[in-house]
Amino acid sequence: MIFHVGGLNIYSSETFYQNSREQLSQQLDLLVEPFYNMIHDYINDLTETIIEEQARVLKDFNEKLEKAHQQHQDDYEKVVSDWQPLYEKSQQLQREVSELTDARNYL
Repeated sequence: MIFHVGGLNIYSSETFYQNSREQLSQQLDLLVEPFYNMIHDYINDLTETIIEEQARVLKDFNEKLEKAHQQHQDDYEKVVSDWQPLYEKSQQLQREVSELTDARNYL
């Protein structure tokens, strides 16, 4: 509501409040928008950094896991190659002892 007093337009207190509120809201939007954009960009950059770091850690873990698996496989094969001849000799001795005891039982 507008009042006309002596050639001047005087707004009612409610109109003055609504107009002031609208102008402040527009100014606030203008002030907040750059801050919002800055925070948005910061969060996006941070998210990208976290994703890259997770990928690096996972790659490093998988490389170490593969290396440990290969080391274990190499160790296992070495143990088998070291003990296999002894095992075969023990099996041969067991057969020979068995043959000797069988032959002795027939005597």
